[in-house]
Amino acid sequence: MHENELTATSALAAADRGNAQTATLWSLVAHKSMRWRLIFAVLLVAGFILAASGYRHGLPYIDFPDEMTIWTMGRAYVDPSWTMFQPEYPPGLLIVSSTIQRLQMALGDLYLNPAGTIEAMRFLSVLAFTVTLALVMRLAHRLAGPLAGTVAGLCWLLLPLANNQAKVATIDSWLCMWFIASVAAGTEGYRRQSIRWMTLSLALAIVATLFKYQGAAALGMAGLAALSLWKSDRQRMLIVIVAYLLVVAAFSYWVVFIHRALEGGLYLPGTTTSRPTLGTIAINVLYQLTDIGPVLLFGGLAVIGLLLSFLLSSARQRLHGQMGLFSFPIMIVVFDTILSFNGARLFNRQYLAAMTLLAILAGIAVALLRQIADAAARRVGQPGVALVTKALLIGLIGVPLASMASESRAIALDLSRPDRRALFAEWARTTATDGPMLITDPTTAAAVQTLYGYRGRPIETPYNEGTSVYPSESDVTQALVDAKNIRYIVASPHFKGERLTAPLTRLIAFDTDDNLRGSTWAAYYVGALPTLPPERWITFGDQIQVRGFSISTPTACPGAPLETQLLWGAVQHPANYYAMYFHLFSEKTGEIGTEINGKPPVSEERPTISWTTPGELLVGPRTRWSLPADLPPGDYQLWLGVYEPTGGTRLTLPDGNDHDVLAKISISPCP
Repeated sequence: MHENELTATSALAAADRGNAQTATLWSLVAHKSMRWRLIFAVLLVAGFILAASGYRHGLPYIDFPDEMTIWTMGRAYVDPSWTMFQPEYPPGLLIVSSTIQRLQMALGDLYLNPAGTIEAMRFLSVLAFTVTLALVMRLAHRLAGPLAGTVAGLCWLLLPLANNQAKVATIDSWLCMWFIASVAAGTEGYRRQSIRWMTLSLALAIVATLFKYQGAAALGMAGLAALSLWKSDRQRMLIVIVAYLLVVAAFSYWVVFIHRALEGGLYLPGTTTSRPTLGTIAINVLYQLTDIGPVLLFGGLAVIGLLLSFLLSSARQRLHGQMGLFSFPIMIVVFDTILSFNGARLFNRQYLAAMTLLAILAGIAVALLRQIADAAARRVGQPGVALVTKALLIGLIGVPLASMASESRAIALDLSRPDRRALFAEWARTTATDGPMLITDPTTAAAVQTLYGYRGRPIETPYNEGTSVYPSESDVTQALVDAKNIRYIVASPHFKGERLTAPLTRLIAFDTDDNLRGSTWAAYYVGALPTLPPERWITFGDQIQVRGFSISTPTACPGAPLETQLLWGAVQHPANYYAMYFHLFSEKTGEIGTEINGKPPVSEERPTISWTTPGELLVGPRTRWSLPADLPPGDYQLWLGVYEPTGGTRLTLPDGNDHDVLAKISISPCP
């Protein structure tokens, strides 16, 4: 073959090999990209599901006091007659609250409906948590690859505090979203040296500050991103920084001097701010690293990731020189410095937004440690070294991740359980109909207050008007009860009523059922009730039981009125809607019906099908009824029976009879 032909053939063969290698490389890249997208999607969906599980807890009764605060101040934006009791409060979420309330009214809900507003705001918190998760994963992936994105995502997804705050209509999930969005935009601005991205970062930081003032730490991201222009265009950099400083100065002036953010306490209403010191800042930073999440992940790994990013030359050039990672520790310190205006060691949720940065640093640490392990394995020619190191690393982070997963799952399951307050509201609406009610626990009392979402019949709670007056159990005296003619007391299941002289009977209690959540409570009846000794309790069909009976008189004349009262309970959940009957019986006349036959044992509101708690004592009404006017004189038995009104089937007693002889009545001619 000619030499030129051989050369051409060799060149074509080399080109084919190169194309094949390139195709293989692109196939590998595409495979990795697809795998990362799948992981990203799975974690995002899992995060949404975990955050949304139980987000309706307590509704229609507001479950968290701060939610009522935010609803109330949002209402002040809608209705000027409402007092804005904390005008220096960050306006961001109050605007959201007021906007939702305006939408409710526009859609025809013209009455006060805090529960509806809170439900919408809780769902928005879930969405904010999910967006934050997406940004954390995306930024960590941008900085150090898929492994960093995966680990950072797991840290945020499973963080119990983040999950808990995602289920309440408060500021923290919103702040996390705006804060990390500002950081992500600033990082992109640093990488691209783009003024547009820097401007977006600054705008998002301003929004974050309007939601919570420690969000102002993100204001520094745009300024730090502007430093990326130092090598390419210093004059442009100076112009950008001057413009940046003017915007930040004007905004800060509005926050501090016009909105007066520092005058009423940043986070605790009624407190005053103090000057941060190195001591309080150090305490807050240490608390940030060690107590808000597992110290191994958010403290140890985060610090290791930051140190390795400086110590490894290749990482230092990319992460700090090209991506501006050095801004992370600066913003964490500034974040905790702003917190220090209110002292040290605040509520855990005040630190939450900065945990997004620590999650990313933890992800970077794992990615860099894996790189070190791979490099060491190649250097010694032992691939097993890398495998062992990776296994140890997985075990190291797996333990705290599993612990967080367990705790976050427990939170979701707990908040998904039915709330005892909902049961209380339904009990009070349907059953406590005999007089006013005294409630000792404000959380329980919220269940029957219209402002907190109650929509049933008005419940008279004379000592619980508003949200501040709640007599404690030790305050409950006979004089207090007599002053308002209290018929029911709702207190703890251990309430004894030792300062009462009137009889006290426990009707129902919700305290030990693990399928329920929320405050425990018990309801007590104040006053005399009809009784029967336990051996005389009357059981119909192994379902319904009579535990007390009274009659006004055992002697009467034809047509005379009688008053009876029964106490009821359920042996087991009754299978049907049952009615009761009173019959008079004598050998001479046989069975004679009375005017109250066919009535439900307690009331239309408490049909027997609703008797789901066997331990509940149901007080039947004091019923006044008249004997037949043509009733022949003589001695009669008063029969009580229970039957299914549609088919007429009577429930039987253990002895097979379909009625019980409650009493004997002597009928004499009227004078």
